[in-house]
Amino acid sequence: MHKLTTEILTQRPKKRRRRRNPPVSTIVASK
Repeated sequence: MHKLTTEILTQRPKKRRRRRNPPVSTIVASK
């Protein structure tokens, strides 16, 4: 499951996700 989450985050643009959602660190910690 950890690998799938990392793949999805890498596939999506980081700049766009950072503006709409909290930093990736928070998303990973939450999951």
